[in-house]
Amino acid sequence: MYAPLIEEVYIRYGSGMGNLNVWGLSRYDSNFVIEEFKTQYGVSHPCAGSEGNAGEAIDVLIDGQIYYGTPTYLVICPDYKMHFDICFPPEMECIDSYIQFCNMGLIADFSAEVNQVCQGSYIQFNNESYGNITNWDWQFEGGVPPTSNEMNPLIFYPEPGLWDVTLTVSNTLFTDTTIETDFVEIYANPVVTLQPIDTVCEYDPPFRLIGGYPLGGSYSGNGVQHGVFDPQAAGVGEHIITYTFEDENGCTGTDEQILTVDVCAGINKLKISYADVYPNPSKGELFIRTKDTDCIIVQIIDLVGSVIISKTFYQSVWDYVSIDLSRLPSGFYMVIVNDGSTIYTTKISLLKE
Repeated sequence: MYAPLIEEVYIRYGSGMGNLNVWGLSRYDSNFVIEEFKTQYGVSHPCAGSEGNAGEAIDVLIDGQIYYGTPTYLVICPDYKMHFDICFPPEMECIDSYIQFCNMGLIADFSAEVNQVCQGSYIQFNNESYGNITNWDWQFEGGVPPTSNEMNPLIFYPEPGLWDVTLTVSNTLFTDTTIETDFVEIYANPVVTLQPIDTVCEYDPPFRLIGGYPLGGSYSGNGVQHGVFDPQAAGVGEHIITYTFEDENGCTGTDEQILTVDVCAGINKLKISYADVYPNPSKGELFIRTKDTDCIIVQIIDLVGSVIISKTFYQSVWDYVSIDLSRLPSGFYMVIVNDGSTIYTTKISLLKE
């Protein structure tokens, strides 16, 4: 059959669907297609084929017209009426002008905006059917709702799996059905767990959260930054800590635990009277005044839980010690002062000029 535009005809109308036939003919075609059509549909008129004079050209008898081999298209309607035109050069507009006179059947077809999603997602289906349709009957395996009579339904898929979709279109004269097997693929959401988190005190130092599985997820919640929980930033009370994991399909799962920050009042009074850290904010140097003791360890920790500075000071009578912060970037840091029996923590702000 004649090659130019035939694929476009197939895409727009199909061939033999709804008993509509669109043929592209050239002077070098044989009578095979016409003879096959006669055998299938039991008709000879208007398709009376005979070998022509120009090679193996097809002579098609249409009300006395003879096809002389010029490239053209034939449109055969469901009632076997034929529309014939030279259509040279061949254009879709020429074919359209004849197809509109056919008493067309229906062609059921549909598409989806996406057909691979995570469980618990919606899929928008779009009717792509051809013909004068008055009824749409959708069936969605695994979908909610499982059926619909809307033209373009929105369907929810709660469970993972491969699911079929069926569309039947109809009017008072025709009906057509298309079934797409395993058209929808629903990915399972990952199973995510978060282990319980122990109660902490208000003035405990920040610490990195752990216990989420599968590994590689992220933590969120009040007082959480970059996976590190800061009790002072969160404040006293119960806080919801959420662990979220995303798999290779882009599907996510979450789990939550309650993290309690306690006042720990008896300890806090001792800590507050134990050391004095100043100035706060600091411009690059930090002073620490403590009670008399043989030794103290001072640590500077950033908000992701990394120890940036750790120094040990030995002295029997204490005034103050100084810590050089000039090489650190501006930001917030935790200061931990430990004399071996008591730990004092506080947050400072470094504002460099």
